Amino acid sequence: MTPDPEIVTQMRKALRECREVLALCTTEPTYPKDTPEYIPTRNLCDRYGYGAVMAAASTAWMERMKAEGYPEGGAHTAGPCASTVKATLDLIDDTITASLAR
Repeated sequence: MTPDPEIVTQMRKALRECREVLALCTTEPTYPKDTPEYIPTRNLCDRYGYGAVMAAASTAWMERMKAEGYPEGGAHTAGPCASTVKATLDLIDDTITASLAR
């Protein structure tokens, strides 16, 4: 059975959108180490766990946004690990490439 070309086009568009959003995730260390917050934040993460600090910061940010009358959706979220982001971006690229080859 041949897929409906319109659905394939919509799926490609959706995959490109997913890729664009996922590509915003940093997958390399880029934060400057000479900032005043770097060492205290690193120490906090070493003490409580990096994931816990990121999740707590995200929750606190959402609570602050809501308290100040802004949409909670404007806060950053803790997401997947860098290797998962890279693998998913590769999967999206491979899928789009394969769909265009047909």
